[in-house]
Amino acid sequence: MARINRNRSAVGARPKAPYSFSARLFAAVAEYRAKADIRYYLRGVCFAPHPDGGAMLMGCDGHQLAVAFDPHGKAEKMQIFDSSAGLVSAARRSRRDEASVYFDGSRMVAHDGINEVYVQPGRPRIDGVFPDVARVLPDPDGLTPGHPGAFNARYLARLASTGALVCLGEYHVGVMHYGSGDGAGSARAAAPMVTRFKAEPNIVVVTMPLREGITEQIPEFLRSGVKAFSDSVKAAVAEREAARMAEAKALEEAIRPRCDPVVSTTPKES
Repeated sequence: MARINRNRSAVGARPKAPYSFSARLFAAVAEYRAKADIRYYLRGVCFAPHPDGGAMLMGCDGHQLAVAFDPHGKAEKMQIFDSSAGLVSAARRSRRDEASVYFDGSRMVAHDGINEVYVQPGRPRIDGVFPDVARVLPDPDGLTPGHPGAFNARYLARLASTGALVCLGEYHVGVMHYGSGDGAGSARAAAPMVTRFKAEPNIVVVTMPLREGITEQIPEFLRSGVKAFSDSVKAAVAEREAARMAEAKALEEAIRPRCDPVVSTTPKES
């Protein structure tokens, strides 16, 4: 059985609700929901029970998929909930470990661990079926460190934002990217990229690569330009060293007469 990470400090008593999740991870996952998509079921986040206890939360916009696990979370069954910008913003501002977002049967609420800080208006349930994430997630046993594919820079920027959010208090946000191996120990460029965060192991983001990659590994201007620049730097260093040595020699010659010993012309007494 796969090991479940439960190293996070135990949270305080959350409000009792059939659906509940860590506010910080909720905010992180919600950033990956679709903003304007005809597939209405992607415009929310999906709660799902975990077979070993706790709950999972998923968000997907068709280009990236975020899956998080909360060992203290609750989910009666798979259910998609609308998540407004106000709800997500309130969840992002919650800094306490016991802060949560929950659905109590009628309301979607952001709770900072002490008080309710935001109640989402309207009916939050979305009637739909979330995509089968097993079709997107690569086989964990076939992942290879690193990925040779090309990716939309905006999606990479979102990964950086996620890392800053979930790795709260960490100055260095360590990430690791994985790809599906081709059997020879190298990742395939067309395979999805799996990203994990060192300080928060309970969230995984899957990013789809660009259909057309970058064929040229190193552009030609860099090959010739960097060599020319390196030669210029070496020449400048040699020139400065020669000038320094010439200046030192001139200074030595200028002060040498002052340092020569004085020869007395008075005859010595016999």
